[in-house]
Amino acid sequence: MKDYFELLSGGEKRGLGLIIVGSTAALVLIAGVVLFRNPELDRTRDRLARAENLLQSAERAVEEKQAKRKAWEQARLDLEDLRNGFFYSGEGAMEALRVDIGRILAGVGAQVPPLKYGYSGKDDDPLKKITVSFAYKGSYHSVRRLLAGIEKFPRLLTIETVAFQNPGPGGILDLRLTLVGYHE
Repeated sequence: MKDYFELLSGGEKRGLGLIIVGSTAALVLIAGVVLFRNPELDRTRDRLARAENLLQSAERAVEEKQAKRKAWEQARLDLEDLRNGFFYSGEGAMEALRVDIGRILAGVGAQVPPLKYGYSGKDDDPLKKITVSFAYKGSYHSVRRLLAGIEKFPRLLTIETVAFQNPGPGGILDLRLTLVGYHE
């Protein structure tokens, strides 16, 4: 090995010496960093990791709160829609319900029969029920059209009861319907 070293020129020997000295210094530096790590650095890294976890938790909490706020805002808008278009309101609520039932019956080609009204709800209830009962006679298909008309009607009308009476001749159904509208 010594013979190979003697074949090198003076500049090459100096360059090789600098490379050896530089490599040794780098190895010593790396070994010093690895072996003699600063414990404060580890503590700082731990604090940073905890802070990042807290930040992620806080961001998730903010996102959840924003989602809840949006859900409540949508619920408020839905209630406004219900108040404006689905519920009956004011002094003319009974008359408006009668007119609506007339429209539904006219849609299936029937006349408005005598209507029996009922009103329930406490004074402190925000919504009160208006019930309307009436008799209806018709074929199976006309009863289906009537029920579909009630279902598709833009105001909130629910069918509370359907009571079938004795079937008439020729497949004519005789029934008593009770509908519920809501008044605020």
